[in-house]
Amino acid sequence: DDSGGDQVAFSDLSATAPVALDNVRVTDDMDVRISNVVFADGRFSFDQTLTNLGSAGTFDGTVFESIVLRILDISEDSVSVANADNGGSGQNGDEARFVYAETLEAGGTSAPRHLVFDDPQAKLFTFDAEITGRVRAAAVPADGSQDPVDTSEASAPPEEFSFTETFSGLVPIGTTGLNLAQGVDHVDVTFTAKASAAAVTGVLSADPSAAGAYPDLDFELLDSNGNLLATSASLGPNETVGAAIEGGESYTYRVVGWANGPTTFRIDSEQSVTDPDDAGSADGGSVTTDGTATQLVRFTVDPLTGSVSADLLD
Repeated sequence: DDSGGDQVAFSDLSATAPVALDNVRVTDDMDVRISNVVFADGRFSFDQTLTNLGSAGTFDGTVFESIVLRILDISEDSVSVANADNGGSGQNGDEARFVYAETLEAGGTSAPRHLVFDDPQAKLFTFDAEITGRVRAAAVPADGSQDPVDTSEASAPPEEFSFTETFSGLVPIGTTGLNLAQGVDHVDVTFTAKASAAAVTGVLSADPSAAGAYPDLDFELLDSNGNLLATSASLGPNETVGAAIEGGESYTYRVVGWANGPTTFRIDSEQSVTDPDDAGSADGGSVTTDGTATQLVRFTVDPLTGSVSADLLD
């Protein structure tokens, strides 16, 4: 080319390797700072910033936008959130959300968000919140090409089989994750991956009539260290999670009561395996195991002293 312009060429080996992002709880990965506290005319307000401590995820600690503070519960019935982005009150399961529309690298501090509470009786109150954001997961490998292409039988991918299990259980009540009691507002179902397992998909379903109303359950998949691998939190009782897994390792499905009465659930779990000896099906039965706490931060607000403190709950 004699045109003198700069050109960029792409070969057959060029391909995009998309970066995967998982939305997870990052409550204990953030430092919360409060400023500009004001109580006047029955309203308590303050500015709040978040500082990324750099411990989120397994890569460089960056938390990608949007970062969301979710107020899940307020101790006083007379107090409610006045300016949530979603219009939520923070009361009775009506979560109030404040969105930080920015990405925070390790050590980075957000712009302040202004939180306002209606507190007409000037009562001391606490509220519980969690912070969620997106962190890097493993990238999806690129798939370039190069001639000549090897189409021999030796280069063919291994044949895949499946192993299926069915579990069942009961979530007595939904406390939006605030009660943190195994067997009360969440149930953990643990399973062991087959030796040749490469991935698993879990499908959660529930009987609406068992709750007396249309139940809302959330669904999570965790590894043996309690790390969140996948989560599904759509409105309603049916959720699906899936992730790559390692053979022989233990994993846990967590069924979380969000807005429900006593609700029976069913999990259909399918492992992708490469060894036909690992294929088949089994009835996992009704299983419950000890649970771990949801990450929450509790804020204590005192209108009389104009103070706000925050403590991470275990």
